[in-house]
Amino acid sequence: MRQYDVVISTPNSASPAQKAVSNPPEDLFDLVLVDEAHHSPAPTWNALCEAFPKARVVLFTATPFRRDGKEIKGKYVYTYPIQKAFEDGIYGEMQYIPVTVASGLDPDKELARQTAYEFAKDKASGYQHIVMVRANTRTQAIKLQEIYGKETTLRLEVVHSGLSNRATERTVAQLRKGELDGVICVNMLGEGFDLPRLKIAALHSPHRSLSVTLQFLGRFARVNGEGLGDAKFLAIQEEINHDMESLFQESSAWGRRIRAIGQRQISKEIQTREFLEEFENNEAIGDEATLDDLSLYSFSLFNHAKVYQVHGEVDLWAKPALQGFTVKKSWVNRKHATAAFIAREESLPKWTSAGVLSTTEYHLFVCHYDEKAGLLFICATCREDVIFKQIAALFVKGHVLGLSLNKINRVLRSFTSLELFNVGMRNRATGTVAESYRQIAGSAAHVAIEKSDGTLYHRGHVFGRGTTPDGVTTIGLSSLSKVWRLEQSKLPQLIGWFTSMAGDIVNPAPFTTGIALDYLDAGVDVEVLPALTVLAADWQNGCYDKPPLLFVPGVTRPMSLIDTDISVNWLPEKPDRYEVTIRLEEGEVNLIYLLSPYPHFEYRDESQTKWEIERAAKRRYDIIEYLNENPLRFHLADGSILEGNQIFPVPADDTPFDAETLMEAIDWQGNNVDPYREFGECTAPLRSIHDWLSERLVNGSSEIVFYDHRPGECADYLTVDLNDDGSPLIRLYHCKGAGGKPSGERDNDLFDVCGQVTKSTRWRNRKVLVKQVNKRTQTGSVFRKGNLKMFAELVASSPQHQFALEVYIVQPGVSVQKLSTKSSNLMATISRGLLAHGCERLRVLCSA
Repeated sequence: MRQYDVVISTPNSASPAQKAVSNPPEDLFDLVLVDEAHHSPAPTWNALCEAFPKARVVLFTATPFRRDGKEIKGKYVYTYPIQKAFEDGIYGEMQYIPVTVASGLDPDKELARQTAYEFAKDKASGYQHIVMVRANTRTQAIKLQEIYGKETTLRLEVVHSGLSNRATERTVAQLRKGELDGVICVNMLGEGFDLPRLKIAALHSPHRSLSVTLQFLGRFARVNGEGLGDAKFLAIQEEINHDMESLFQESSAWGRRIRAIGQRQISKEIQTREFLEEFENNEAIGDEATLDDLSLYSFSLFNHAKVYQVHGEVDLWAKPALQGFTVKKSWVNRKHATAAFIAREESLPKWTSAGVLSTTEYHLFVCHYDEKAGLLFICATCREDVIFKQIAALFVKGHVLGLSLNKINRVLRSFTSLELFNVGMRNRATGTVAESYRQIAGSAAHVAIEKSDGTLYHRGHVFGRGTTPDGVTTIGLSSLSKVWRLEQSKLPQLIGWFTSMAGDIVNPAPFTTGIALDYLDAGVDVEVLPALTVLAADWQNGCYDKPPLLFVPGVTRPMSLIDTDISVNWLPEKPDRYEVTIRLEEGEVNLIYLLSPYPHFEYRDESQTKWEIERAAKRRYDIIEYLNENPLRFHLADGSILEGNQIFPVPADDTPFDAETLMEAIDWQGNNVDPYREFGECTAPLRSIHDWLSERLVNGSSEIVFYDHRPGECADYLTVDLNDDGSPLIRLYHCKGAGGKPSGERDNDLFDVCGQVTKSTRWRNRKVLVKQVNKRTQTGSVFRKGNLKMFAELVASSPQHQFALEVYIVQPGVSVQKLSTKSSNLMATISRGLLAHGCERLRVLCSA
């Protein structure tokens, strides 16, 4: 071939990938021009391009993107805009004619009749147009040939890949001579086919791919012959694929829309390549030789992100290193503040210890920092929380914090016409209750949310679909500061999604979704602590499922974290902090909780003894670290809950506390009770509140009286009675000595016991209650009536999972007659909380 200046060939006849083709000399050509270059990633084409390493290779294509996402290797040097081609007369106008089918009629027959009508109309106008009827299978093509033969006068022939070249060429020759009006094709007559008169397309099986459809439409729109009019496309509107609905919409400017969509696809591809070219290798990582030719274009990630608020500096050039992984290649894009790296993980199946069976898996990690929003987005193919934390620690010098529920829900701001398929609702109650987390699933899950649910639950995770300015898409989010959608994207589109969400997340303006999801509170972010008394603080619900072990210096055995008592003080002279004390019989630790510069716990005095926590991984770490990852829930005097830096307000309800029915006045003096002495020895003949209550309960109708007064208690006294149907009725009694003479004005007399009441609902749960009583009897709590065996017979063996529960406050410092509005409102709020979680109304034993 060296004697020729130009050689024209096809890949199938010249590619060394073909068995019958020998390897050509590497210096045979100086220039290789490739048409239809979107096929160049295919093995046959690629082998031909790489066969001449010294030659320059120029790729030509009208569709510089592929359905399979494979890279068309090369750099853009020239693009010819579609609109310019139209203005230059290379492309003509296009029309879309949707065919509607009345009920009971055959869609294929209706489309055939409409196609024949358009053909006849064009012919009457002097146009020499040809029809293409598109089928998806050979069977469908044969069926359509019969339909067109019966319903129309169009002369059509079937063409498919199973026919011989001679048969296909004969059909094409008949088309050129005017002996046929058109063809019925099964994905034929595509690339390289030049028949300008092909102007009417009947899409009995529309393409489901945008790129293929645009290429198909473009071939009909070309103008390079005389006697030609606008290209026309006919389809049954109801059969258009959901993803293609925006393309196939009737409009007088349909051709303009198609050109715009096509140009957007090309522009998107150009922007993708420009974005990826801006990445640099991170020289801190010694690249693995086998990854040298790895292209970022080949990455397509599931759209998922863990989002952190950053309090500190971000260095994306830091050397990535993850425990259990070996980082093999790393890139950084300075302009777009993005780092990406590949890490290898070797692991053994859980069922063997034989190293020969170890498996190797590669993971991709992408980190993007939106400096304006102060947000770090992490997308990873290994989505474990411990990995996200490690990655954040790699790149951030300072502190990162997961987004509040309020902020992560802001990603819904841009959505309209939301349909939810899965909704989580988190119970406002503390500890383990009947439904600590409720989940609704279905095609319209949000419809099942009732207004009353807002009293018991606030928002958890959400997954659904809606419309954004960019079209219809899915969206998912969780209270763990994660967001996702069911799409896969290359890096530029992924980062674009992050940027779009960042704008919504930092926008504090209120918004609604317009559906029943709005009944569920997503919390309100606060920058200062509310000027309200903290009634109680409690652990996250997960702590009750698997209580962590607590290690206290000087104590030989580990303790259960939930056996502690927590007290909280908010002082007006120090409004920026809560003073928190966590107490055991063996000692206490004193902490402070601050919202600034971010929500966190600190030791009140760094010189004090440090406590440690151990979880399932058998790793011990400081209680401060544990609390900063699992913050306490603070129950405030107005019934609201503060968690992290967000408040979940109590649902509005003005129902007053029914003092006449729910408060019982006790003659403390007549019963020889010292109203100021909660427990312990008293001067004769007086006795403590605990001793008086013990006598009252033991002499009463209760089957069981259990005394549990010490840190980690469920109540001072727990009793078990039997309802008329034989089911257990649990009563809890929380006692407090009077802070002065009986009054209705001393709110502090109520705050402590009301705080204990807010944490009582979890004891309705049989499993939790039985476990508590069994454990406490082993460590000092006693039965004043009955015994553990009787308790087991009445409670542990009950078929019920949830019991009726009544909670009592025993407080001589509160007076029925002198009850203040503030105290009444407080008890009403606490009582409503009990009712919302399936308990009975709050009852009070107090002074007259």
